[in-house]
Amino acid sequence: METTAFGTIRLEDGQAMLPVGPGLLRPAGLDLLATVGDRAAMTAAAAFLDALPRHLETVRGHLLDGLDTEPARYAGLFPELACKSAVSADALWNSLALQSVWTDDTGTVTLDFAVDGAEQGPTLSAAFALDGTLKGLAVRP
Repeated sequence: METTAFGTIRLEDGQAMLPVGPGLLRPAGLDLLATVGDRAAMTAAAAFLDALPRHLETVRGHLLDGLDTEPARYAGLFPELACKSAVSADALWNSLALQSVWTDDTGTVTLDFAVDGAEQGPTLSAAFALDGTLKGLAVRP
């Protein structure tokens, strides 16, 4: 698949280097590519990936707002919140790494984030419509 932001992404390897922060690239699984079937969906998926930096900023903004308004909702992902430590919301965001980009048969694209370096544990899942509209954030065990 050809994208503006990422160039050619080989569909068979399931991995691509995606931006996870300013000037930072990290390999991320693209299960998304295996489940979009028709040409229109592939075009929408390519457009979604081209706009990934904007989607990451959307997730960041919603997470930072949520950490201020509903910290208990994110306590499973960030144990630091229970201690009322002086860790800033930006530091918590920067501790996350994009782990995967995938979609289901309804066209919902999910970006999964986990604490960088953690082999297992909770994830922050951001669900988007293929047009880039954020549907919601959830912490999954």
